[in-house]
Amino acid sequence: MKGKRGEARLGFRLTAAGEPVGQGAKTLILSGLRAYEPEALQGLVERYAGWKAAGLAGA
Repeated sequence: MKGKRGEARLGFRLTAAGEPVGQGAKTLILSGLRAYEPEALQGLVERYAGWKAAGLAGA
């Protein structure tokens, strides 16, 4: 991270019927970054865990 900007690279592979058919990457430019504060993110983590559990229960 440089100042208040950052970059994230997400790599991925595509498969069809279990066979690889492609791959790629997406680079994201992030701005307005702040110092990591675990307490401030705890609510987001809990909401995500709830959404994930609900999605798995409905699958």
